[in-house]
Amino acid sequence: MALASTIITSARYDLRDTGSTEYSNAELLDYLNRAQVQLYSVLHSLHSDWVHASDTSTTLLEDGNSVSVPTDFSTVRSVWIDTDMLSKKDVDFIYYKRKHITGAAKPVFYATEAQTFIFEHTADQDYDLTIYYNKDSTALESSGTMPFNSKFDQPLRQMIVLQAKSRNEYDIMGDAAIYDFLMDAALGNVISRNRQPKGYRLNF
Repeated sequence: MALASTIITSARYDLRDTGSTEYSNAELLDYLNRAQVQLYSVLHSLHSDWVHASDTSTTLLEDGNSVSVPTDFSTVRSVWIDTDMLSKKDVDFIYYKRKHITGAAKPVFYATEAQTFIFEHTADQDYDLTIYYNKDSTALESSGTMPFNSKFDQPLRQMIVLQAKSRNEYDIMGDAAIYDFLMDAALGNVISRNRQPKGYRLNF
């Protein structure tokens, strides 16, 4: 996997700034991190496996009705207790149910409230949770490795170039162009990764 500094150096070739006179490393690293945030957003919208993560270390404690989300949590995919998948509801539904529930029991529903999962029931015992979720981006350092096994290095490099070139242009279409560029790159990758070949069929 490439280093972030290598991608920044590559971007400088397009910017004709190999001597670092026009753009500082800090500025180009900032552009890279902005592009990475956009890329994560696109991958989230596509439900890509690149941003999928799981957590089995969280326990809903007896007499509790909420737990903190994982530290790198962005959005939830599903929450399980053993082999039972809990039904995702909105926050208002959970608080409505709580007003009409007495006694403790195994939760059936959950909702995401800020950085917390809340449940309609107070737990009658400890319940180990399995949480599947989309992870959030982590800011890159120059000496750090690129995300996603370097599969998106070229689109991210190009995003550095586009942001740097438009710095003084005041082009209000810049953000839309960047998002569309990343969407196209991510969509092609996700479709190819998710493709499942058809099995052979006899007697057709």
